[in-house]
Amino acid sequence: MQGVRQPGFIRHFIRVNWKWLVAVTGLTATGCAVQLNDRTQPRLLYDAPLNVQEFEADVSVGGRREIRQVTIEVDGSMDAMMNTGDDRWLVRKALPVCDEVVGYRFLVDYDDAGDTSPPFRRKVFPDSGRFVRPVLDQPAECEGEPGIGDDHFRVVDVSDAPDAVPGDGYCSTTVSTDDPASVCTLRAAVMESNATPGLNFIELVRGSRYVLTVEGGERDDEPDASVGDLDITDSVVIRGGRGFCTPFSTTVLDLGSLPEPFRLRESPSGTGLIDANGIDRVIDIYGGDPEAPVEVYLQCVTLTGGARLGPNRGFTNQRGGAVLNRGHLVMEHAIVVQNSIRGQSSRGAGIFNTGRLIVRDSALVHNDGRLAGAVAGGTDGGAISNDVGGHASIERSLIAYNEATRGPAIFNGRYARGGLPEPPPGAVARLSVSNSTIAFNTGGDSSGDWRAGVVNLNHGLLQSGWSTLHDDDNPLVYNTGRIEVGNSLLSAPGTDVCSFGDYGFISLGGNWMSSGECLRRADGGDTVSRSIGLYGALEVNNGFTPTMAIRPAAGGAPGPVDAPAVGLPLCPAVDQRGFPRPVDGSGNGRSDCDAGAFEFNAERP
Repeated sequence: MQGVRQPGFIRHFIRVNWKWLVAVTGLTATGCAVQLNDRTQPRLLYDAPLNVQEFEADVSVGGRREIRQVTIEVDGSMDAMMNTGDDRWLVRKALPVCDEVVGYRFLVDYDDAGDTSPPFRRKVFPDSGRFVRPVLDQPAECEGEPGIGDDHFRVVDVSDAPDAVPGDGYCSTTVSTDDPASVCTLRAAVMESNATPGLNFIELVRGSRYVLTVEGGERDDEPDASVGDLDITDSVVIRGGRGFCTPFSTTVLDLGSLPEPFRLRESPSGTGLIDANGIDRVIDIYGGDPEAPVEVYLQCVTLTGGARLGPNRGFTNQRGGAVLNRGHLVMEHAIVVQNSIRGQSSRGAGIFNTGRLIVRDSALVHNDGRLAGAVAGGTDGGAISNDVGGHASIERSLIAYNEATRGPAIFNGRYARGGLPEPPPGAVARLSVSNSTIAFNTGGDSSGDWRAGVVNLNHGLLQSGWSTLHDDDNPLVYNTGRIEVGNSLLSAPGTDVCSFGDYGFISLGGNWMSSGECLRRADGGDTVSRSIGLYGALEVNNGFTPTMAIRPAAGGAPGPVDAPAVGLPLCPAVDQRGFPRPVDGSGNGRSDCDAGAFEFNAERP
C-alpha cells in the first residue's frame, strides 16, 4: 500500500475497522471487600449533537461495609455516579467529538466495619489499565481528522496474539476480519506495520497495559515480531492516546524516600504502557537501508518489564533491557522504568543505542544493570549505553535511580572485552545532554573509578549544557575521552565530581561545581563551591518529570540563579519543565539564564 503525503501532516498508514474491536463486557472485578460488574454497553453509538453516553456498574460490598460514592474517571475527567437502586450506579457523560474509543475506570469509596467518618477506603476497578469501548457511527466530519480513517491501527485489545496475515492491510488476529474473534492487538499492529511500506501509525489506549506473553527464541539479527520482543523493521509512530500527555506522576509513584523513591503505579494512567513481562526486551528496532533508515517515534508511551538476563558469569553481551535501537528513534513524553539486563559485558538496562536516538521530555528511572556476584566484566549503562557509531541526544529529561556496574546513568563508548571488538579507527560515540537532570544513579564497580554516573571512553564525545548532575555519594563523571560542559550544575557534596584517574573535562564556562579537580581547561566564569544552591531532592515542580529546584544564594552572594552571562552563547527558550527562561529570579534587575536545568521563579506558560 502506498501513502499520500498530506501537506502539513505526517504521513500515516494506519488501519482501523470497528468490526475488529472486542470490548470487555459483563466483567466482574473483585476486590478484597468490593465487587463491581461493568454494565456499560459493549459498543457505544455516537449520539448527536453532544455525544452523551451512559456508563453503568453494579457494585456490592460484604460484611458491615457500606458504599459511600462511586466515581467514574473517563480519560482523566472525574464524575460522580448516581445510585439508581439495587446496587446499580449510573452516569451520563458527554464525550469529545471524533474520539472513536473511550477508556475509563471506576473508583468506589466505602466505609469499613461501620466507620462512617471520612476518609473512606477506596477501591479502583479495574486494578490496572482501563475498561475500553468503541464509539461507532461517528459523524462525517470526523473522517477528515488527521490520523483517523481507514489507515489507522488503533489497538484496543490488550492481549498478545499475532497478526494472522501480515501484509494484507488488516490488523487482525484471524484470517477473516468478519470472524467475531478477530481483534487488533499491539503485536498484530506491529507485524502489519512491518509488512506495510511507509511510515505507519499505531495508537494505544491511554491507561491500558499491553502485556507481552508470547515467548520465543528469535535472535537479535533475525527479526520475528510474532514472538518475544516487538521487532520493528519499518517506520512507525506509536502513541499512547490522544491529546496532551499527562505528567510522569500519573504513571510513576513518588514514594519520597530511598532506596525506591520512584516505582511504577499499580494503575498507571498517563500513558499507553507496554510491559514485556520479563520474557524479553520490549522493542527491537532494526536499522534498515542506510539511505532510508527505519524511523520510530514513541510518544506518551511507558516501556517496562523488559529483561535480557544472561548468566552472572561468562560474557553474554546482552543489549538493551527495554530498547535495542539500530535505526532512528525519537522518544517524547516517554517513560522507561524497571527494565533490566544481566550478564557480563551486557549494555544498556534501559536503552542500547547504535543508531540515532533523541530522548525528549522523558524519564529513564529504575533500570537495573546490576550483576549479582560480579567479577571482571559487569554491565555498562543503567539508563543508556551509546555504542560507537551511535549518536544520542538527551533533552529536557530525567535520568535517575538507575544501576549498573559502570556508568549507571550513561555509558558512552565501548569497553572492548568478553568478545566485544575494539572500535574501528576513527569511530566515535556522540552524546549530548541539554536541559536535563541526572541524579542518584548507583554504580557497582568495586574498583571505584567507573562507578560514576556518567562514563565516557576514549572514543566518546559527550557534551552537556544547562544540565544538573547530582549525587550524594558517588562521583558524577569518569572520562577517558572528550567531555565539554557549559552552564551546568555539578553537585557531589559527599565526594569528588570526577572519579580517581579521570581525564577531566573541558569547561565552556558558566558551570557551578562542588569541586574543581575535573577542570582540564577552563574558558572562565566557572564557580567552585560545596554549596551551590540545590534543594537536594527530586520533586514534582509542575513539569512532565521531577526536577531539582535551585535557590538564590544567601545574603545576595553569587549563585546559579541569574549567573553571569558567560559560557554557552544561547540560553534555551525553556527549562527542563518547559517554563520560559531566562527570568530575573534573584531580583537583581538581570534576566540571565540560570545554570542547570531549572529556571528559578519561572512561571508556567
